[in-house]
Amino acid sequence: MSDHKRYKLRRAAARSGRKGRELARNHEPPEFPPPDRRAPIGGADALLASAAAIVSGIAYYPIVRGLLSGPSDYSAHASFAQLLVDKGIVYAPDCLFHLLVAGVVLSGAAASCRAGALAVAVGSYALLGAVIYLAARQALDRLRGPAGRLVALAVAIVLPFMQPVEPRIQYTIGYIWAEPYYSPTYALLKPLALAASAFAVCFLTPRGRDRKLSMVLCAAVMAAGTLAKPNFALCALPAVVVWSAWNYFRKRRFSMAGVALGILLPALAVLFWQYHRTYASATTGQYTDSIVFAPLKVMRFHATGLASKYFLSILFPLSILAAYGKRAWTDAGLRFSWVAFAFGTLYTYTLAEKLGWKSGNFLWGAYITLFILFFFSVAFLLRRIGDGARTPAAWLRATPCLLVLGAHLVSGISTHLQYLRLYLSKFPI
Repeated sequence: MSDHKRYKLRRAAARSGRKGRELARNHEPPEFPPPDRRAPIGGADALLASAAAIVSGIAYYPIVRGLLSGPSDYSAHASFAQLLVDKGIVYAPDCLFHLLVAGVVLSGAAASCRAGALAVAVGSYALLGAVIYLAARQALDRLRGPAGRLVALAVAIVLPFMQPVEPRIQYTIGYIWAEPYYSPTYALLKPLALAASAFAVCFLTPRGRDRKLSMVLCAAVMAAGTLAKPNFALCALPAVVVWSAWNYFRKRRFSMAGVALGILLPALAVLFWQYHRTYASATTGQYTDSIVFAPLKVMRFHATGLASKYFLSILFPLSILAAYGKRAWTDAGLRFSWVAFAFGTLYTYTLAEKLGWKSGNFLWGAYITLFILFFFSVAFLLRRIGDGARTPAAWLRATPCLLVLGAHLVSGISTHLQYLRLYLSKFPI
């Protein structure tokens, strides 16, 4: 029996009595529908995904261009790509950005590594808009027709601007940032991490299928994301293991092949090479260091008021848990993203690198998993609103969450405008 038929039977049972209603509550409609129920991606979706990509690329282009015009992480990574072009040296293990920039330069598409870095970084932001649209389109599958497409487009445009509820600041360590702006490797990671998360949620639910194409695509984006920046894989892998074990012992069906071949194997292979390259070998003239357990060493050096800043960073996901309780926790996307974010938080506040500890390289785990958590929280809220759109109680429950979401958005737009005012006057490179 297909998942769609089971869902229809549960809905019919829910109308017949209390027992049926309890059954229906325990088997919520899927976050990412199975292939036989999934809305096909057609020409209209391709057009709107392209529109989201264009808007996202244009929004971040002046900032990336400005960062490349002077000393910054963008300029440093452009120089690492130049080192790869000139001498064939891979400076750092998070080398996907350098490989792409070098490829753009060697192909003749860019005259310099700075121009190549601009193209790759802006392309990453454009890809992010398209991936958010496509992921939202699947997550909001029950919103059919033009309404569903327009809502997915709105999510793709708005979600990248979510920031901590503090409109007076630019990037400041102490807050957990879904978009820290200044890191090109993080910009490249975001669309890959979101795509990998969507696959992971599919594989971890009863509707998961051992489809070769899905596993190959997931393995590709997981390996690429880990090569772009390993922090997401370090958080996603334990989250996947936790929920796979929970499914196994609760005798809940999930795609073991998808989890093993699409997620665990490619990520572990890249992580093993990165660990050996950075922490277990003694390469000369390249990036090497070691990991130490140092609770709060990095965060206390950079900031005070850590508890309040952490709380202001995650107000919206917390409001979803407070408003919807068990129903929110039974959502597969929220379960996965909350556990991944918990591991990101653990790394951020307890681990450091021995030599370059001031750089705070373990912060990226909390940053990227917070972005994933925001996506699944927004998708969950929109599904709940769609399910009870004509019910005053549904709107009453959703209103506080929407207000908090609005506060994150206002803060994010304010932060983005500050960066635009800072860099919009810079001349093109």
